[in-house]
Amino acid sequence: MCTYIAFNKMYKPAILYRVLTFEYWLLSPILPKVSWVMISAIDTIIPVILLLYIRYAKNKKDINKTRQQAEKIEPKNVIQIAAVVIVSLWFAMGIFPIKPTAVATGSMEKTLMVGDIAILKKCDAEEVKEGDIIQYQKGKITVIHRVIAKYYENDECFFITKGDNNKEQDKEPVSETQLLGKEIFSIRYLGYPAVMLNRIRNSIGIAELGIETGV
Repeated sequence: MCTYIAFNKMYKPAILYRVLTFEYWLLSPILPKVSWVMISAIDTIIPVILLLYIRYAKNKKDINKTRQQAEKIEPKNVIQIAAVVIVSLWFAMGIFPIKPTAVATGSMEKTLMVGDIAILKKCDAEEVKEGDIIQYQKGKITVIHRVIAKYYENDECFFITKGDNNKEQDKEPVSETQLLGKEIFSIRYLGYPAVMLNRIRNSIGIAELGIETGV
């Protein structure tokens, strides 16, 4: 991308490119931690949009190009698609109050099957009641289980959880600091691609917190 800009001697797009590609690092102290998926998308989408813009700008100045030909490569439509892709990735990463999580284990069958997508809402402990399905952090993994009891100890809320398909409840109570959200609805089998990708990543030692790996 930089070579293309330099070759065409266009300093304004070059400055814009550098500002956009480094904007995340400038704002990183106030933005949530972004996964490798989002970084890859930004590093791919921004150069593509800029390349289309440069081609469009050049063709508009070319007197040999008809107006109809120039409009065919107008980057407006691509920018809209890119914006949708980025917002979708933000949603998947949990930047918004509602996020999806793919279910990778059978501990919640037949409520949540392997490959289902659980749509989770970020919430406080006070919003959770017995019978709700919650997601919580357990070390480096996340678990989606049902709350079967709730109690307070030293002004801190705790949950007793159990997988619907498990014979016994979880060994340790879940504190309110471990709570990530509660399920509001699920989508059948839509998360299979994410589950398969996560298994491949785990096989080479790379974990992904966007996948439920409950016990």
